[in-house]
Amino acid sequence: MDNQNIMKYQNIGNLSYPCIFAKDPEDAIDNLFRLISKKQCGFDEGIEFWKKELSNVLSEELNIKVLNSVGTTYSHEWWEKTLSGLFEKMKYC
Repeated sequence: MDNQNIMKYQNIGNLSYPCIFAKDPEDAIDNLFRLISKKQCGFDEGIEFWKKELSNVLSEELNIKVLNSVGTTYSHEWWEKTLSGLFEKMKYC
């Protein structure tokens, strides 16, 4: 992975840890949205920041190796549904 891709995924990788115990993408979306919108647990950048990050990552093929770097073993489809669902939920905020 080149430096540009590492930087792109550095922030997105931070979304992985709160997803460890998610039972499904909807559970992960709800948890991540709550953390980001309430600026909890280190997600103090705000919704606009995360919308931009998600938009950048979703515009290309997902790198699930980075997304699963904290010990999750979710599929490409799971991450696609989770990240795009989170983006959609934040879209009108």
